[in-house]
Amino acid sequence: MAKAVDSRGRRFRGALAKVPAQNVETLRRLRDSGVRLGLISNADASEIAGWQDSPLCGLFDVEVFSCETGAMKPEPAIYEACLRQLGLRAPECLFVGDGGSDELIGAKAVGLRTVFISGVIAELWPQRLAGRLATADYHIVALPEIETVVAELSRRSSTD
Repeated sequence: MAKAVDSRGRRFRGALAKVPAQNVETLRRLRDSGVRLGLISNADASEIAGWQDSPLCGLFDVEVFSCETGAMKPEPAIYEACLRQLGLRAPECLFVGDGGSDELIGAKAVGLRTVFISGVIAELWPQRLAGRLATADYHIVALPEIETVVAELSRRSSTD
């Protein structure tokens, strides 16, 4: 049992450490441009134990972990906690995710616009693409593409 727990911990710490550099740079550029960023994650305490060592740590204005909030995606409370901490309303925000845990459905239910990021899903579970695409307002393959979506929405709001 101890070996299994240790192995699981190493696996999560490894995943948190191996974030593609292009994703880290994208998040930095977004924040530098004034975009407020929130992270919502279904994670238990052992999974976030390595968070401080992740290149993602410090890139978000708000980090909402299910183990700390007592709610999980797709429950409205976890999205609402993030919005409250960001000081923003749902229509002002985008939720970006791969659709796992019905997160896009939950985000849409609280009024967030949704962006489906399909890269990993397309590789591992292509049969899941259609259902997740149907739930999303926008579709990107990789995180750097979010900058185009943000720019488009910014242009639209300035002309409205």
